[in-house]
Amino acid sequence: MPNRDHPSLSAGYDAVPPAGAYRQQRLGTDLYLRALDGPVFYFLGWLLICLTGAYGNLALVWLPGVLFLALWVLRRRNILPEPATTPALAAWRRRQWLLIHAGCVLWSVVFWRVCELEAAQTTTLLIAVICTVAYGTAASSAFSLDDRQCLITILLLFLPAVVGLALLPGLRAIAVTLGIYLLYLLASLRRSAREYDAHIAAEYALLTSRAEVEKLTREDSLTGLANRREYELQFRQLWHRAARQQSRVAMIVLDLDHFKRVNDDYGHAVGDACLQHFAKQLRQGFRRAGDHLVRYGGEEFVVLLSDCEVAMALQLAEDFQRQLHEQPYQDDERSIVLTASMGVGGVRWAEDANPADTFSRVDRACYEAKRQGRDRIVLADSAWTPIEPNIAAAD
Repeated sequence: MPNRDHPSLSAGYDAVPPAGAYRQQRLGTDLYLRALDGPVFYFLGWLLICLTGAYGNLALVWLPGVLFLALWVLRRRNILPEPATTPALAAWRRRQWLLIHAGCVLWSVVFWRVCELEAAQTTTLLIAVICTVAYGTAASSAFSLDDRQCLITILLLFLPAVVGLALLPGLRAIAVTLGIYLLYLLASLRRSAREYDAHIAAEYALLTSRAEVEKLTREDSLTGLANRREYELQFRQLWHRAARQQSRVAMIVLDLDHFKRVNDDYGHAVGDACLQHFAKQLRQGFRRAGDHLVRYGGEEFVVLLSDCEVAMALQLAEDFQRQLHEQPYQDDERSIVLTASMGVGGVRWAEDANPADTFSRVDRACYEAKRQGRDRIVLADSAWTPIEPNIAAAD
């Protein structure tokens, strides 16, 4: 059975589907939920007819009731497909509408049989008429999400009733009244369909706007990397999960060297382009599924490495250092080699009481790398021993 929440309320903001796919999923969810209990009301209407009509024919009394309950079970079991691909949804909708129309046809057969047995304006016949009006009204509202199928549903409910009443001389006035109400429902159907479409469009616009706001609060707009707020959330979750398992977590803190000079010499536009270039290099250098890239602030960046030894993090930092020298920022007028001072370290479960303790040690190593001459890598757990840049190995 599907989640009774709409997709918009159960899905995260990071995974907003395309408008067409969202609409199809929403239509499927609404159609399932709105059609779920219809046979129960058919059953109750049939039960009232049997109680007031005092029918002795067992076929009339029991067979429709069994069929209505069977339709109820079939509708509940006709759950939405997973995964909800377009062909699977189309096949599911055909089955669902077939079950809906089957209920309408069965009710119309019951109505015709009541007309034959009563043949006059009795309480039982009026109950059948009132139930038909109620079912048609409910269908015109619930199923307006597909106006063509909704039209078929209303006609299957009303036309047999209008014809059945018109064939009885004393009930033609009721048939005319029922026909006029049918015309009203058909006239209002298109309006209801437009209102449903407008509701879905407004809901999707709200969903996408929320997703955009969420993205802005979590992503650095210039580089596209996670921002500091997202870093704090990711690192806290990663740190505590690793603490429970006593697993390995490494971290690299990077600070661009002499970045103020880049802004002063070339302007902030070029400085922004250099930051974007640096972020691109980070994506190329750290591509594991467990790597989290963050613009911590200004020209400072952080790489979180889950399930990673410090030795591996050091190797990745050295490879990245070499990559920066090999791939400078270039435009039509200039080529700028960007370098970074880096601190590398890992969580030390015997010493670190919280994520801030881990970050503080590695961040101090980064600033020690700057103090010792920049374009250096310093291990946080090795008495500030600098790792000299190994640029020659790339030549």
